[in-house]
Amino acid sequence: MKRSAFVRLATEDDVPALQLLIQGLADYEGASKDCHATESALNSTLFQQPPFVGTTVFLLELGPLLESPKGLVASNGVGNHGVLTIGASKGKTPEPRVPANGAATYSSFHEESHEVNLTCAEETSASAAPYRSPRDKTRTIVGFALCFPRYVCYMARNALFIDGLHVREAFRRQGLGTILLTTVAQQAAKRGFARVDWIVEDWNVSAIKFYEGMGAPVMPNLLTCRLKGDNLGAYAS
Repeated sequence: MKRSAFVRLATEDDVPALQLLIQGLADYEGASKDCHATESALNSTLFQQPPFVGTTVFLLELGPLLESPKGLVASNGVGNHGVLTIGASKGKTPEPRVPANGAATYSSFHEESHEVNLTCAEETSASAAPYRSPRDKTRTIVGFALCFPRYVCYMARNALFIDGLHVREAFRRQGLGTILLTTVAQQAAKRGFARVDWIVEDWNVSAIKFYEGMGAPVMPNLLTCRLKGDNLGAYAS
């Protein structure tokens, strides 16, 4: 099935679908009890700063079929597979703020489109309904990537840290995760970030192989330390 895949920046209108995606990621990683990302919490904490200055959320959407059963190509043509087609930016994405030191160029991000050939089953209307794009009702949101700048002291530059990368289960192994991660990496490189970092669960062998195939090896000498809950609260007194 040939479909158009679109990557765009999330806005406040996308919070209901984004909340479901984040909950899906938590469920997949066995962290459901630790997920407190309600719609209210997301509305009050996201979109406080321009993209690439604060937290940035990319959404991956699928459009309708490009070919009918008779093989007719729909009129909303897209670029060749793997080639980005830059489209007009829509929605309520705030204008980026250029940092005073000029360390990176925070130019606006315009929606990108790809042609993909999916082998997964067609989604039912009922399962797609909660993920309908508020921007275009013919599209369905199938994945997200959430990232933010993180200063690397010994490089004296910002890195881009991916805190969440998720594709809905029915749409995995279709190359959609590659589109999301490639988009993040391209934007980081264009904007002068030193590197892109993220964490992967050690049991998630398929994800590790995927990331290594993208040129991002696991750093075996690094371990994550974390203060949370009561252990963190003890320092408040």
